[in-house]
Amino acid sequence: MTNQEMVQNPKLLKKIISLQNNFTDDKQNCLYEELYTSKLLLPVILNDGDKISLIKITDIDGNDYIPAFTDWENFYLNSNTVNKAQAIVFNIYDYFKLLNSDSDITGIVINPYSHNLVLSRGNLKFLEKSQENIQKGEQISVGLPKEYPHLFVENCKSFFEKDSSIKSAFLLQTVRDNKISLLLVIETPNIEVVFSKLNKYAEKFLDNNQILDILSLDTPLGKNITKEYEPFYKRKN
Repeated sequence: MTNQEMVQNPKLLKKIISLQNNFTDDKQNCLYEELYTSKLLLPVILNDGDKISLIKITDIDGNDYIPAFTDWENFYLNSNTVNKAQAIVFNIYDYFKLLNSDSDITGIVINPYSHNLVLSRGNLKFLEKSQENIQKGEQISVGLPKEYPHLFVENCKSFFEKDSSIKSAFLLQTVRDNKISLLLVIETPNIEVVFSKLNKYAEKFLDNNQILDILSLDTPLGKNITKEYEPFYKRKN
């Protein structure tokens, strides 16, 4: 257990439960947005020669789905998973690649032994296409903040100095569907831990009407939108 990478998705779980209790398009879109930055656990079987076999879940109609677990607790709910499988930490982009490489896969199922949220191939294609559109600038415009939040930036720098895993950070402004928000793009291998701590810490340094999104630099979107900008924070070696 001590060697396991921390994988926790409290915000994703909250959005899954909210969507299942009362479906709306807005809640579904919020869930999709959260998936872009979530780490997930993919169960696999490691064969001789380090060859990997996917574990699939088949429904009563014979459709194959790939399971995705939001955390270790859900991963270990099924005894067969514990006994046979190992876990690979994946993100939604990795799942896109799996679906594109195997046309027989119908979709993915998140936490099949608890929440059992099914995302069909159509759902995932929509997610993938939406992300491509964002990267092409068709749905979102990105730039530097018009009103620079100096207090927020200085306090972020102080926060980052205390966490050696944070290497750099960018602050941008996004406009999507006429909604303006700040986007903090962080270079760290521990984005979920940083996100959880920073989200609570940063709120007190933002105006009540300001929206803050946090994104890992180690994503296609993070790398793409920051390539023309300089980080406001860069750890000194």
